[in-house]
Amino acid sequence: LAVLRFHGRNAALWHTGDARSRYDYRYGAAELQELAAVVRESASQGATTMAFFNNHARGLAPENAQALVTLLGGSTPTGPT
Repeated sequence: LAVLRFHGRNAALWHTGDARSRYDYRYGAAELQELAAVVRESASQGATTMAFFNNHARGLAPENAQALVTLLGGSTPTGPT
């Protein structure tokens, strides 16, 4: 089992900011490609792999999670119809 938890990379505020500012981070396209490679590598070794985004300030976690799912070839759920 592999559990990957992505908190964001707000290094400037990680040790000095409050909890909200530490997690206020939007992963860019290149970073998401890097994370997708980590997920693929873990899965290729036979591990059940779960990835969670914890960069929750301003609702960034769901946005980044959906982008990662898309990069991995999956589909994201849609809202109520």
